Amino acid sequence: MNINAPIRAMASLSVVLFAGCVENGFKEFYQPTNLGPYARFQPYSGSTQVYTSTNLPADGDHLLQQGYLPLGQASFQTGRRTTLSQIQDQGKAVGADIVLWASADLGTEQAAVPLLQYHPGTTSMTNTYGTATANAYGSGGYATANGNYSGTSTTTTPGTFSTQMMPITIHRSAFGATFWRRRIPGPLGIQSVDLPADMRQALQRNTGSLVRLVIDDSPAFKANILPGDVIIQFNGADVYSTASFIPAIYAAAGQEVTLTILRGNSTRTIKVRLNQ
Repeated sequence: MNINAPIRAMASLSVVLFAGCVENGFKEFYQPTNLGPYARFQPYSGSTQVYTSTNLPADGDHLLQQGYLPLGQASFQTGRRTTLSQIQDQGKAVGADIVLWASADLGTEQAAVPLLQYHPGTTSMTNTYGTATANAYGSGGYATANGNYSGTSTTTTPGTFSTQMMPITIHRSAFGATFWRRRIPGPLGIQSVDLPADMRQALQRNTGSLVRLVIDDSPAFKANILPGDVIIQFNGADVYSTASFIPAIYAAAGQEVTLTILRGNSTRTIKVRLNQ
């Protein structure tokens, strides 16, 4: 079965990165993989195993060989702390039996964040005191009185705000992860692709389907089909491309079929009993 597109996507995880400070990048930047109508998954095991990878494409091929298919992938970069529980949470959310993840240190960068400061207002008190004289005139004559007075008044000014730019150091890292679940076995158990340009020149032919990978314990594995074989005929009919070869395999599921292959400079005919 040709699932080469997901493999190319996994190979690009080290260079296709999304920027941003996120709470859980494995969730926010998760992208499901479109494998086409022939990809069928077994039920989720209920447990997600997380493994660190130093080579996502190579480790992905190993999982393909063991009978897993990629559900999706996520890649991003962030200055926030990333935890194993974030990977497991997203793995459980999408029903992944296995998650492969890798990280790379991108170094540090300098930045500045605004710091808002409040400056309280001031309160002042004013004391007043003195002597007052009062004069009164009436029919009875003239009178004068003297008295002392004192008092206190309070004045408050409103508070103010100011903004100061605070320098900080951000440690940035890049993360990539692929999410996998065990597949329902296909009829033949291979991953095949169209012939690349250099092989077309070497074989002097355009047609055929190149076996890229053989799944363990599959009909192809038991029939000793090997990576690098080129399938040129299926039940006596020419194989022009991988796209035309896949439907023919599924149409013959459960039957014994005959494959004609090129291995090196020789041609071989192999009989295979396909899975249901």
